[in-house]
Amino acid sequence: MAGSGASQHNLRKAIGVLKDTTTVGFVKVNSDYKELDVAIVKATNHVEQLPKEKHIRTILESVSASRPRADVAYCINSLAKRLAKTHNWAVALKTLMVIHRALREVDASFRGELVKYSRSGHILNLSHFKDDSSPDGEGSRQLEEGGKGWPRCGKWLAGGRQWPGGRRPERAGGEAAEVLGGNR
Repeated sequence: MAGSGASQHNLRKAIGVLKDTTTVGFVKVNSDYKELDVAIVKATNHVEQLPKEKHIRTILESVSASRPRADVAYCINSLAKRLAKTHNWAVALKTLMVIHRALREVDASFRGELVKYSRSGHILNLSHFKDDSSPDGEGSRQLEEGGKGWPRCGKWLAGGRQWPGGRRPERAGGEAAEVLGGNR
């Protein structure tokens, strides 16, 4: 029954959106970091579209050098929890994209805090990730391939700029390599 698979997929999408809406309402009432928590949920929601730039900007501003280190640590912890708890390829990919943008655009203090946080656990460890957003596992394959329907993803990751020389970097270096698990 092809129709049943499509309706099940639509139901899973609707549940994801409902979870995001519920989470936003919950953090508006119970969080000391309301604006940041709402931005994280909205930037990494279940909708299969690029996140809005205003939510990304809120997150990037919260991890800048001008903010207290406790605020930066809170943001990193929130992103790590979002990544660890999700079973949806779009949420996982968006969370990784937000972290990547912060590594590229925020000063070195953010990288330092991320390295410090990653030493206490595995912030970017997706070895146990299992996509439950589609009945046939299509989402896991989409995550591995960079996401179906994300043609501007590379440009977005580069912060609206194209990669130098038109090619993306092959290997990470320095502190970023430590966070990402080293050069391979």
